[in-house]
Amino acid sequence: MSYIRFSYLYRDAGNNKNFGSVIFANRHQHTQETLRAAIQRKLIDNLYFDAIVWQIPTLHFAEHDPELDHGWHEFDDVSVVDHLTELKPNRDIEDLCQP
Repeated sequence: MSYIRFSYLYRDAGNNKNFGSVIFANRHQHTQETLRAAIQRKLIDNLYFDAIVWQIPTLHFAEHDPELDHGWHEFDDVSVVDHLTELKPNRDIEDLCQP
């Protein structure tokens, strides 16, 4: 089985960036292109999403100011991971792509 790395970032009001990624199972062996297109259809303006709604960790900075800093995160990309050195994921990438 292959795995998918979902890479994303948070950009605060001062344009400071915090990068992160989450590993998902890819039980149905979707291609990067197929997954990228499915994810982009769910994004706001083909770029933004709410990490809380998508149930992935937020990347806010410790000094998060809700008056200035929004809650949206930015999608970066997906990539195939063939070998895991960390714990195996308990979610499949299809969970993220469902309407």
